[in-house]
Amino acid sequence: EQKAAIIAVATQDKEAREKQSWQAIADGDFDHLGLPIKLSVTTFENLMYQSGYGRRAPGRKPTLNDAQRKHRLEWALAHNPDLHEYGDRLGSNYQRVIFTDETPARVGEQRGLLRAWAKEDEIYHPDVKRPKNRNNCALQFYGSFTYDAKGPCYIYGTESPEAKKLTKQALNEENQRNKEQRQQLVPRARTALRELGDANANSRAWAWAKHHELKRGDRSRGGVDGYRHREEVLKPLLVPWINSLYEEGRAPLLLEDGAPAHTSKIAVEYLEVSHIQKLNWPGHSPDVNAAEHCWPWIRRHITQDFMPFTCEEQCRRQWEYEWEQMPTELLN
Repeated sequence: EQKAAIIAVATQDKEAREKQSWQAIADGDFDHLGLPIKLSVTTFENLMYQSGYGRRAPGRKPTLNDAQRKHRLEWALAHNPDLHEYGDRLGSNYQRVIFTDETPARVGEQRGLLRAWAKEDEIYHPDVKRPKNRNNCALQFYGSFTYDAKGPCYIYGTESPEAKKLTKQALNEENQRNKEQRQQLVPRARTALRELGDANANSRAWAWAKHHELKRGDRSRGGVDGYRHREEVLKPLLVPWINSLYEEGRAPLLLEDGAPAHTSKIAVEYLEVSHIQKLNWPGHSPDVNAAEHCWPWIRRHITQDFMPFTCEEQCRRQWEYEWEQMPTELLN
């Protein structure tokens, strides 16, 4: 009964679960239980461990369901670098892949430090799980690289009201141009299809419609949308670099995760028009993207000083420094 009472106190709410053992005892959280001895940190922690509890990282996103696990397995089998046996390297060639990703630098962000008392199956319990921090974002850092070359990096800043106004105007003009172009081309296409005897020549699907318009994404929670991704990264930086790899005789494959900016109509259509080949990304698979290993280094070196201009300078410096320090055997 005494053990059950101690566990009940330690797991009564989120605050109690996250409190350090020494702090709970120092605050007298168990004094009202009338225990015959003074509860020590060691005794308390041993009791919790023996009862199946541990200091676990809170869940932030539910684990994969069976359908998602199946999809990941199918993707892994289809993209296995070893075709017949381990180490033959006759399957998918990941030296072709261009890894890309973004990471935010947030004021006061803590990653991997918070722990709470929970059993193995309780990390998504309401008193354990925690939402992602939404502290003030100092910047959004974007990076790209392939196995032996570092691609462009970019830092997204805060979009000003004036910039938003100009962007809206530019997007309206672009939609108007696309509409006029479609109105000119559709009659020609229909005439050609009639001559070929195609039954779809008069289909209404050819005509300009609302869903053909390019729109900015919902950024009510902040972040970068497809328009900024296209105008600030794809057009001026990434696509020209990928084309330079084509000119070297390579056949690069672009890997992007499922972020809204990457899957937006604006970004997808631009990459298609630019003839950029993409490697399909299995959802919920950060382990597939080698760029994920860059971010801990960069975060560790820039979040000590939260002034935006300092963070931007540090981001570029660490991006360059990290590559210079990479062991030669990893590049080979």
